[in-house]
Formats: sequence, C-alpha cells, structure tokens
Amino acid sequence: MNPPSIQNPPSAPDRGRYMQEVLRDIDALEHMLEEGLLETDVRRIGAELELNFLDSNFAPAFVGPEIKTELNDPALTSEFARFNLEMNARPSLLAGRSFADLHRQIDETLEKVRSAAARRDCHVLLTGIIPTLSDEHITPEALTPEPRYQKLYDIRRKLKGEAYEYRIRGADELITRDSVALFAGCVTSQQCHLQIDASDAVDTYNWAQLVSGPVLAACVYSPLFLGKRLWHETRLALFEQAADTRRPDNDIMRRRPRVLFGESWLKRTVLELPQEDVTAFEPFFTYEGAPDPLQEIKEGRVPKLTAWSTFNGSIYRWNRICYGVLDGKASLRIENRILPSGPTVVDMVANAAFWTGLVAAMPQKYRNLPDQIPFDDAKSNLFNAARHGLDSSFRWIDGATHTARELILDELIPIAREGLTQASANPEDIDRYLGIVTQRVDSGQTGARWMLDSYTQLLAKGKADEARTAVTAGMVARQESGNPVHEWSPVEQAEAGNWRQRNGTVRSFMSTDLVKVRTDDVVDMAAHFMEWKRIGHIPVEDHEGKFRGIITKDTIINHMIREREEAGSSRASDVMLADPITIDPDTTVTEAIRLIVEKEITSLPVVVDDRIVGIVTERDFVDVAESLISELEDATAS
Repeated sequence: MNPPSIQNPPSAPDRGRYMQEVLRDIDALEHMLEEGLLETDVRRIGAELELNFLDSNFAPAFVGPEIKTELNDPALTSEFARFNLEMNARPSLLAGRSFADLHRQIDETLEKVRSAAARRDCHVLLTGIIPTLSDEHITPEALTPEPRYQKLYDIRRKLKGEAYEYRIRGADELITRDSVALFAGCVTSQQCHLQIDASDAVDTYNWAQLVSGPVLAACVYSPLFLGKRLWHETRLALFEQAADTRRPDNDIMRRRPRVLFGESWLKRTVLELPQEDVTAFEPFFTYEGAPDPLQEIKEGRVPKLTAWSTFNGSIYRWNRICYGVLDGKASLRIENRILPSGPTVVDMVANAAFWTGLVAAMPQKYRNLPDQIPFDDAKSNLFNAARHGLDSSFRWIDGATHTARELILDELIPIAREGLTQASANPEDIDRYLGIVTQRVDSGQTGARWMLDSYTQLLAKGKADEARTAVTAGMVARQESGNPVHEWSPVEQAEAGNWRQRNGTVRSFMSTDLVKVRTDDVVDMAAHFMEWKRIGHIPVEDHEGKFRGIITKDTIINHMIREREEAGSSRASDVMLADPITIDPDTTVTEAIRLIVEKEITSLPVVVDDRIVGIVTERDFVDVAESLISELEDATAS
C-alpha cells in the first residue's frame, strides 16, 4: 500500500481519485453498520499526551526531534513544534486496573523523556500552553523538521494567506497577526479514546457532546498566552483560529472552520459526521492505492478504510468519531480532544477516568437529546467552560441553568462512578481518580485558577516576564512532585531562579506595556502622555507599526528651544531621536549597562524585526540592582 501523498493542496486529478476512495470507504462503513460487522459489547480506552520542553531558564527548548531520535521509542511521535512531542498509550480494556496501568505507562515513558531532557539541561512541562512562550519561539525555526509538517504548513498558508488575525478576550485582550501553522504548534492536549458500540453510537456521541462543557470546566489549564490572561482554556480559541483556513474574502460566513464542535445533534446515524465533513471540506491529503473495502469484506477480510481515516484526521472535531482495527476486529471509538495536557500525570488519569466513566454510563434520561435540549446550548456550554472554568454555568436538559460545581458534583461524578463500576474497574482506582476530580472541583482550584492567582500575585510585585518565568518554574516543580493540582501552593518569586536566571538578559525586566505615538501625532500628545503616565520616553512608530525613533523629555525641550514659533504645530517625527541605539531581548544586562554608560543615554529600545517589543531605562537598572542586593543580603543572613 502506498503511503499518504501530501500536496499543496492536491491537484484536481489526484483530488478526484482520492475522494472517490473516501466515498467508497464511507459506503463500506455504512455496509458494516447495517450488517453488524463492528465489534460490540467491548469497551477499550486509549490516550495520547502532548508534552513540552523547556530550557534551563524555563523558556521553550527546540529539542523534541532530537529526544525522539535518541529514545527511538514507538510510543513517542513528533508534533508540530520542535518544543513538543506526543506520547501514545497502548489501548486496553476498560476493566480492572486499566487506569492504574495507564498511569504506570505514562510515568514510565515520561521518566525516559525527562532523563533525555535533563541530559540537555532541559525540563518537561505538561500544560495546554507554555506561559513563557513569546514571539521569538513562534518562528519558522520552531517547525518540526519533517516534510509532512512543512507541507501542512504550506497547505494552510496557501489556503489562508501569509498571516492570520487572532482575537481572544479575557482579563486581557490578544489582538495580533501571525503565522497560521506556528500558532497551532503552541497548544498541547490530552486526548482520550473510548471504544463504543456502533448500535448505540448516535446517543453515545450526543451524550459525549453534552458533557464536554462540564468536563472541560473541571480540567482547564491554559490561561496565559503571550503574556495575556485570556480564557481559562485559551487552547480552544487559539487552535480554532490557528487551524482556520477560510479567507474573509471567500464567503467565510457560509463555510465551516476546520476545528469545530459541530452544528447539530446526530439524528439517525453516525455517518452524518463523515457525510457533513466530505460535503464541507476540501482534502488536505491524498492516499491512493488502498484495496477496495467492499471487496475485502466479501473476501472475509477487515478493511482499514485508510482513505476516509486519512481525511478524517484533517478535520479537528473536539469530539471525533474514529474507525480502527485491532486484533482483526473493526470498531468505532470517540476521540475526546477538549482536554489540556497536565497539570500532573495523576490529574490527567483522573480526567480520563471522569470522562470515560461518564460516557460509558449514559443514563436512560440522556437518550434522545435532540428532543430535550437545543444543540446550541451544548455548544455554548463548552465555550463558557473554556472561558470561565469552574466559574461558568450551564443550560441543562431540565431547562434550568446550573453552576459548574453543582452539576459536576451532584450529577456527573455519580454517573461517572456508576459507569466505571459497571465496567468492573478497580474500586480503589475509582475512589482515587474520581476523588481527585471531586476535590479539585470542591476546592475550586483547577490548573487555570492556580496559574491565574499565582501570576496576578506576582505581577503586583514585579515584571510580567519574571512573573511568567516564576509561574512556569513553579509548574515544573509541582508537576514533578506528583501532587494533584488542587493541593498546589502559590508560586513564590524566588522559584524563577537566582538573580542571573531572572535578570540575565533584558527580556526579564524590560517594560512591555508601552505608550506609543505615531510619526504624525502632535508633540503635545507625547508631552501629555509623559505627564499622565510619569514616564520619560515614548517610542514612535509609523502607520505600519515599524519603530522609527524615540521621544524623551530632553528632545522635547531641545526642540522647543530651537523651534519656539513652530513648536505648537510640531509632529512626533520632528522631535524624535531617529535611529537610536537599540538592543534585542537577549542582550545581557552587562552589555545593556555598558551601552547606557558609554553612550550617555537614558534608555534602550528593545526591537525585533523593526518592531519595538520593550524598553529598558535607567530606572529599570535601579530595580535590578535592588533585586540583586536584596538577594545577596538574604544569602549573607542565611
């Protein structure tokens, strides 16, 4: 059988041949459903875990491909970004010690990965989004150096264009333009699989959709991105926007995004999902040369349905129906994609047990959901959970609105317990893992809540970059301790490391919340900004956002002395110091101080690709010196 062929996008002839095979696979699946050829009365679970690598300063480390090559472990596969890897657990029957076995599998593989990372002076972090991610980590160099990832990036770029606009609003607001593919590499998840009976697939899938919101509310863990406090599970919004290949100038309102929850309940058959997808989406990939599945069935063989499975893999439903063959038997499973990676292995296994038990149980009253609750309520529930975590409320089948904690603790945890009990899961494992979810929800401390509380407290004491580093370092330390997130203590600033680790480069303490003016703004505007904000420096940009110069109190005074009569009508471009000395974020403190002293200047704009990303002033060095002196005094006292 030929391997998948990826083109940019497939040519018309290749597309035609490939889609013919996809349709043939869907017809074969329909035949298998009608004839009862899919495995029944068997529950299997599986899991995929995406993880991140950090360097010694807790910034993303581009070591994923090298660690994968070194370990040569079939459980490890590449991910989009070089600072990621994916870990795959073996499928197992839902019974006995299946969750303890899953826990052990992850621990054993993770220990190998941690050891390989440690040999490179790196850490492993489980989370939905790395808090210390910055623009410099989202570059073409971050893309995993495998042809399929580069081709997928090229496909998306050709369909969408060079840049995407991202808009996500939380406590802060993110509005930016950047590369489609590379933002998609910033999110890492835990994917849970549950084999289901084909005869009950419609009700089971609908039920999985309904519980998505409450399950996510209990598990959120990605509230920070590019220094912004956004959704409790920002990963959902970021991935949806990053993988959206629609163009605004190409009838966007009538087409669906490639990452989706869905638009309606299933009504008659699970085949409605592949039918909708083939109708709505162009293929990214082609796969030719697979045997005729209907002919294979006639000859007593089990088809792999490779063409449709390949197509299905390019549609990112948050709950996805998948087909597979194991031990010569074909089956359907639900792949849950809503959960983030982390915070700890025990938290992730608890999340898997919660979701699995829920979906496996499905009480009778939750059948026929299309007759009981609008689909839009289930969809709103999911995104409310992503935005607010356990602070959200949900519309339910009784027509009432329930708080997340009330619904999870009073209704869903008992259902999950019943589902695991019916599956003959080990009672001690049920108590352990569902107990963790119960305590997390009861305490209100999800990973996202812990992160936001710690970050906000640190912001009140220091710079944002230093706070993100401390939070990330705290996540690594607590993850390695193995204690579930509801037991985590707040982060202390000292966890960011010693003085050199915290302040070795200007990135750690530069001011990034900048007040700026444009070249054609009146000088009086800059003067008022300085007075109002009590600052002595204002960067000047052109209308394309490129850095053009800087205005200081001295440049304003000097201009007023020289141009007394024209000063009132002067523009920023008339007053600014053009082409000032600039630095990049990785400039060392020593070099920055040398420039300040030797050049007799009061500030250093921090510039990347003609755009100002921060500024360092004399005052910032006073703060750094104070931090160093305080640390030295503490060390002497101890």
